[in-house]
Amino acid sequence: MQLIYDELSIEIFKYNAKPINLFLTNKKWYNIFRDLYAQIKWLIYKYDKAHALFYAVRLGNYFITEDVIQALFSKNVILFRYFIQ
Repeated sequence: MQLIYDELSIEIFKYNAKPINLFLTNKKWYNIFRDLYAQIKWLIYKYDKAHALFYAVRLGNYFITEDVIQALFSKNVILFRYFIQ
């Protein structure tokens, strides 16, 4: 039952436009916000595979980690040449 609740919470998190408002409400939402799987789903849903990596970097240190970057590459995000330059 807990697994269903977690998956449903991640889906709710994915559709939220500003997750900072959600994760400030309680510790459960904060843990979902820090979950790598939830972060990747949110980035790809909100910014698509074309811009997910750019916006992950733009969101700053509290969001971007080495694990997030590796997970994005495993989901085949698009890495544009201008972003590397």
